Amino acid sequence: MVVSQNTAGLTRSQCRRGSGGNAGNTGEVSEDEELTMNNPDKWARTFPRLYELYCEDSSNPNNYFNHANVQLALRVPSDQYLAELESILGELDPVAWQEWKRRAALVLSPKPKFGFPVPLFDSFNEARAYVFLKRQGYIEITFLETGRTKGEKVPDLLAKNREGNVTILEAKRIHDSDSEIEYLVNPLPHDMRKVWHGLKEELRAKMSSTVDRARKQLLAFRAAKVRRRIVYLSIRIDLQNATHETRDEIGLFLEKMNDGTIDIVHFIENDFFLSDSRP
Repeated sequence: MVVSQNTAGLTRSQCRRGSGGNAGNTGEVSEDEELTMNNPDKWARTFPRLYELYCEDSSNPNNYFNHANVQLALRVPSDQYLAELESILGELDPVAWQEWKRRAALVLSPKPKFGFPVPLFDSFNEARAYVFLKRQGYIEITFLETGRTKGEKVPDLLAKNREGNVTILEAKRIHDSDSEIEYLVNPLPHDMRKVWHGLKEELRAKMSSTVDRARKQLLAFRAAKVRRRIVYLSIRIDLQNATHETRDEIGLFLEKMNDGTIDIVHFIENDFFLSDSRP
């Protein structure tokens, strides 16, 4: 079944009205209207921070939230993925939220590679890293501005504990392989694929190079009282390789990469696909 929806987006005035709660409602609305993007108040109430991000560029057809599949998900307040993102963004304090939103708005509506807005997903991972630090008990967490000197790299986040000691964090993502994305977006019927149990060399090399880059970046950054340096690594496993054995080998491999100069914290984005089955 093909579902077609209007992806023109809401106007700026509708966004401002919707983000204000019930302002703008003039009467009862139908059940269908309650479940669609045509009722901005409904979307603002269900996912207020995602909605506020959407309003940064609402009329752009390339806006992530104007994609038909995302609009379908927005009709379900219990959608697990969007509900999780809203929960994460809801934990950012007001200053952090404004800075994160400013950054995310820059990558909200680009022409996506392979049909996926990868830079926006990277921004969501930075917000997840902020929440990780918050739950570790840090009381002052800041998104750092990008380097002002050409080529200068700075970590994504700086946090302080109650003693004033500093932790810096670099958030990285391991994306799906190009071959996996090409497989997923190919509209032609797919052949069955053999499941690969265990860590593939391609993923091993990608994790190694990503962690090495982050390590150099963290060690090059100078700040007073830095006591801890963290690489926060979010990983998407190709579906063909998404098994518990692969997940376990990823953990063991990253443990070996801990050389005492940094801590590596990793998160499997698509762990709901993990399989135990073997022939």
